[in-house]
Amino acid sequence: MKDKVYIIVLNYKGHLDTVECLESCLKLNYSNFEIIVVDNSDTNDSIEYILNWANGKIDSIKTLFEGILQPYIKKPINIKVLMEHEIESAEGDGSNKLTLIKANSNQGFAAGNNIGLRYVMQRDDFGFAWILNNDTVVDSDALKALVNYYAEANTEGNKKLGILGSALLYYDTPELVQGVGGKFNKYFAVTGHQGQGLPVKALAAKEHMEIDYVIGASMFVSRHFLEEVGLMSEDYFLYFEEIDWATVAKKYHYYIDYCPTSLVYHKEGATINNAIDYKKKKSELADYYALRNRLLFTRKYYPQYLPLTQLSFLIVIANRIKRKELKRVGMIMKMLFNPSRPYQQEDPLLKR
Repeated sequence: MKDKVYIIVLNYKGHLDTVECLESCLKLNYSNFEIIVVDNSDTNDSIEYILNWANGKIDSIKTLFEGILQPYIKKPINIKVLMEHEIESAEGDGSNKLTLIKANSNQGFAAGNNIGLRYVMQRDDFGFAWILNNDTVVDSDALKALVNYYAEANTEGNKKLGILGSALLYYDTPELVQGVGGKFNKYFAVTGHQGQGLPVKALAAKEHMEIDYVIGASMFVSRHFLEEVGLMSEDYFLYFEEIDWATVAKKYHYYIDYCPTSLVYHKEGATINNAIDYKKKKSELADYYALRNRLLFTRKYYPQYLPLTQLSFLIVIANRIKRKELKRVGMIMKMLFNPSRPYQQEDPLLKR
């Protein structure tokens, strides 16, 4: 049956987070899945570390969720390693629980995940894809909840569920909700997380919240959705990919939703800040793409509101001056005149 779930995890020099995520995925109470890790790092360090973990050479995993991870899954794990150029000709027999794909270069969040999506769409048994951030730990029932919710939703009349999200909880404050999805203000291209700060116990009792898009840390889609709507846009490098995907999905008459019983613990911002603690202020790179992509997205879908979005950047500039981030003021001014330009500073995250 074409109901197998392929879990796609994108890694960029975050192998410590990734193996924690993978260990939790292997504890899922849903048997018909395979994990695809796409590594777009510029070294082989992550691949080597993940292989060592899969072969049982890593004795311990740093985690706040021993109750989920331990006891560790028995190793070694059946694993396959591919280069990006090999994915079109690669054959799968279903015996591997884990496949590692080495990307040619780092082209951003959407491009990396799209490598995984292109690979799984060639598999005959592919039914669903679960795009999952590497800086997450999943509850053992998280995937089963998504599969059941998706199946039940798509039996309701003419409504078509497209992208389904999880209830994201703060990794270091797991009793609080980070967000169940996002709302988008098209006039100023600003976003906000629905449910942020709620106690997780309140999700069951609270009325279902409307969302405009699914937060990219956990996105569940079907094969049919991908065949009809297509892959994520690779225009953004970082941020706004999930909003763009949701916007395209709605043009095909899909709706966006979240499953309140699919619990995923997320280290918000860990990937983009890398060695910087994820609770600290946003990195310059993250700041750049979060702001620039507001302009790109608005120009693409709501050009009539672009002047309002540009005007709102006066507030952004004032905030950066207040924070004494004067270098970023110049950066923001340049992006206003040329939002298509990539991030310019020499930054190891952007070596391609």
